[in-house]
Amino acid sequence: MDLLRWIYTKLNQIESLYKMNWTRYNNGALLVANMYNGVFTNPRIAAFDLDGTLITTKSGKRFCKDSSDWKLFHPEFVREHLTELKENGYILTIISNQKGISKGKVVVKELQEKIHAIIQELNLPFIV
Repeated sequence: MDLLRWIYTKLNQIESLYKMNWTRYNNGALLVANMYNGVFTNPRIAAFDLDGTLITTKSGKRFCKDSSDWKLFHPEFVREHLTELKENGYILTIISNQKGISKGKVVVKELQEKIHAIIQELNLPFIV
């Protein structure tokens, strides 16, 4: 029974890693996703812009044509250094201005799906 309880606990922990609670502020102009549960005990934050820093387009275009048109900028470098920062106690944060939303070129749901996919590939918790 203890083994089953341990497996259930681990599965819940893994599942919660990918749960993103999106909160809208300022009439939806600001979207925040927080994957960290509980209170922050460490004020060290590592913040990164999304486009052109963590990811680039697969298509080679300046802006993503859809939610799947992305790849990690330098996959091994990005993954290695983000993991190192996390292991050293930093809270990982993605910051991105998405002007395409206000222009109607980007759908919020698609952006959320893209960010979720990026975070799944990196397998690290973020505040967005």
